Amino acid sequence: MPPNFEVDHESKILIFVSATSSLQLTNLLLDAFNFELCLRKLALSEQRIVRDTRHNSVKALVLRLFSKYVLNYSLFVSGEHASFKPWDELELLFNGYGKPKLGRLDSSKIEFNSSSSNNLASITVQFNSDSPVGIDLSHESQDSISSTDFMLQFQGIFTRAEIDQLESIDDVHLKYCTFNHFWTLKEAFAKFLGTGLNIDLTSFGFQLGNHLAFQKDKTTPSSGSRELDWHHDITVDIGDLPEDIRKDIQTKPIKCSSTILQPSSGQLLPVIMSVVHQTNVEHYQCIQIDMEKIVKGIIDGNESYQV
Repeated sequence: MPPNFEVDHESKILIFVSATSSLQLTNLLLDAFNFELCLRKLALSEQRIVRDTRHNSVKALVLRLFSKYVLNYSLFVSGEHASFKPWDELELLFNGYGKPKLGRLDSSKIEFNSSSSNNLASITVQFNSDSPVGIDLSHESQDSISSTDFMLQFQGIFTRAEIDQLESIDDVHLKYCTFNHFWTLKEAFAKFLGTGLNIDLTSFGFQLGNHLAFQKDKTTPSSGSRELDWHHDITVDIGDLPEDIRKDIQTKPIKCSSTILQPSSGQLLPVIMSVVHQTNVEHYQCIQIDMEKIVKGIIDGNESYQV
């Protein structure tokens, strides 16, 4: 049975979001029998990867279940599959940098990209497009990055224009959050290109309009459609990209959008989500997936569960 939410078919971009490390979900999968039942929903090659994960194999399993569920649902929504079969095997192809793409879908033109944070994961799916998409999430906690000396640590990844924007901000916390905003844009754009971080990050740069409302709180549903406040006033300068890369993307405008997926709380930073694409839309439907319900459905043998 398909998930219990409606998809806006006018939206060419769907963004699926889920918590991946809640206490209840983690406790379910710390049970060896439950873990094994869920693991068997993955292909053998993926099972081996999860088993070989040294740290937090539970999260590794949840991320792969989430991805398989979302991509099979997207195949159903696109009409590629007549019914929703969440655990059907997927054919994935990879470019030279490891970016995945669904195989056998030349007619459907589905593009996707994924990212994860400390306790959140997101997959953006773009329909009916022959251009790529990239997404990135910032982290709510990041011990390896100084909250005060981050510019000294990472100045080498920013263009002069980006550094000027950061240095114009007096408030240290706002500057740190804006640094994270730039970082998500950098990563999302590199994933949009298909290179990942195997590219000079100063060969492209962003100009931000108004700052995101980092403190703004919004109730998060456990599942179903979710409204987010998107910030579209972002431009990217690609003038210093290598010519062979630039020529592939300069024929259409590049759209860069960001939002606060999870507001800051206490000592935790806001989780920023940035998306880069070339589809002529600025409305994205965001869908919250409840992985705890999905895992319970697998454990209970209930293939008709809804989220």
